[in-house]
Amino acid sequence: MGEYDSQQVSELDYVGGKIPVLDSVDSDRVYDDLNFIDDNSLEGALVAVHGFNPDETQHPEARSPEEVWDDRFTKASEVAFQLEKRGSLEKILISGGGDFDGRSEAEIMYEWAQKDGHPITFFSDYVEMEEYSEDTEENVLNIYEEAFNDGIDEIVAVSSFDHIGRVMDDFETYMPEDNSFEIYPVPSDESYRRTERLVRDGFHMEDSIDYSFENVSDSFPGR
Repeated sequence: MGEYDSQQVSELDYVGGKIPVLDSVDSDRVYDDLNFIDDNSLEGALVAVHGFNPDETQHPEARSPEEVWDDRFTKASEVAFQLEKRGSLEKILISGGGDFDGRSEAEIMYEWAQKDGHPITFFSDYVEMEEYSEDTEENVLNIYEEAFNDGIDEIVAVSSFDHIGRVMDDFETYMPEDNSFEIYPVPSDESYRRTERLVRDGFHMEDSIDYSFENVSDSFPGR
């Protein structure tokens, strides 16, 4: 891989930093079936879990932070399990900065997971924090830099299914000029918003996700 320089990337075209509507997301660009791990013969991947603000006043339209964290961590656990079976799991990076009484978003999320006994903690040897980003754009830039520094060129990005479109677009916008990374965006099962499940382009997340955490429940202690 060549030198990673975040200054080479272009500006985002979002107005006011708003998340694109779901209709703008191409369902062919996300991996809701975890068979992609074997189909693409992933050899050494970083699993990037996008954070979510613990301050409920910042997202009045959203479900509770704990519900969103559980949803994203559960999908990341499913991905990690499949990668570890292949010997292809390099790192799980929880991304989220800020200062919440001296703790970052990522730190608060993982502390919650530890107290809850969430399956993501079964992969604690792989977990690291990215505690500097303040938004999705910075999440992506810091994830790229972390992967580059570790010599990892496969990134599995996990976020809520109604946020993964923004994540996908940011990864594509900030891809280094040599296209040295393979990005696999994976949507979680739930919306982060307090809404019914959404349908876009005939692609219904609830009906299309064949893989569920029950597939690996025999390998993990009970939840």
